Amino acid sequence: KIIQINFDMFTKFDERKIIKFMIMDTERHIIEDANYEKYHVNLDLINKLYYNKNELSKEDRELLLLTMEDVRDIEKIVEDDDTMKKAKEKLVDLSEDTELVGMYDKEIVDRKINNTKLLYAEKVGMERGMKKGIKQGIKQGIKQGKEQREKAIIENMLKENIDIKIISKVVGIAEDEILKYKEL
Repeated sequence: KIIQINFDMFTKFDERKIIKFMIMDTERHIIEDANYEKYHVNLDLINKLYYNKNELSKEDRELLLLTMEDVRDIEKIVEDDDTMKKAKEKLVDLSEDTELVGMYDKEIVDRKINNTKLLYAEKVGMERGMKKGIKQGIKQGIKQGKEQREKAIIENMLKENIDIKIISKVVGIAEDEILKYKEL
C-alpha cells in the first residue's frame, strides 16, 4: 500500500487538521486504487491553535513538534510524555548536528548552482540559435536577391528581343527556364 503524507505549513484546503484523499470516480464514488492514500496534514492550523493557547490533543502536540524551532516551546509541548521527551531529545540533537544542518544548506546551494547552470545553458543555447538563424537568414536573403536580380535581367533582355540562346549563355540558365519567364 502506498501512503503519501504531505505536511503543509499553510492552509491548503480548509480548516481540517488531516485530510485524506484517494483516487476515486467522483460520479459513482468508486475507489480506483485502494492501495493508494494521500494525506495533507495542516501544520499551520495546529500552530495557530498552539499560539492561540487552545487545548491540544496528544496527536496535535506530536505534530507540533515538527514545526517548533525554539527549544523552550518544545519543552512546553512535551510535558510529562516520555515518548515525546525522547523525540524532543532526538530533535535537539539533530538540530545541533553541524554536519546534518550543513547537508541541508549544501542541498540548497547545489540546487541554486544547478538552476544557474540551467539558466546559463538556456541563454547560451538561445544565443547560438539566434546566430545560426541570422546566418541562415542572410544566406537565404542573398539567394533571393540573386534570383530576383537574375529574373529582372532576363525579363529586360526578353523585352529587348534578345535571342534566348544568347540570354542563356550570358545568364547561365537553360533555355527552357528562360521560356518560363517569357510566358509570364
